[in-house]
Amino acid sequence: MKFRLLEAEIMTYQGHRQQLIELLNSSGVSYPVAGDLAIKRNLLCGLADLRLGNADRSDRELEEARRLSDASTSKLNGEVLRAEAVVALYRNHFSEAADLARKSLNIARTQHDQFLEVGNL
Repeated sequence: MKFRLLEAEIMTYQGHRQQLIELLNSSGVSYPVAGDLAIKRNLLCGLADLRLGNADRSDRELEEARRLSDASTSKLNGEVLRAEAVVALYRNHFSEAADLARKSLNIARTQHDQFLEVGNL
């Protein structure tokens, strides 16, 4: 499951959104309903669905990622905020995107997560 999520993350950077969705939603594969793996899956699917024009599904997946992150005080909270900033930017909600990116940036700096920090900058 971890390798499947890593492969999906690579697909995100390559722009292979439909393949990502197919990989993470393939039959016979189950994911946990809570924890970092569930959060990561929802983040990846949510961003891919947004770019594929599936706004409603994207919103549900990102809301679930946020709910799970808040419930567990996950280390992925910064990534959740960054994904929400991307969505806000995509929808031309610039001030909301800036606020979310600043929050994510603060978390990235606190966690010494340089990759997330650079992504927010």
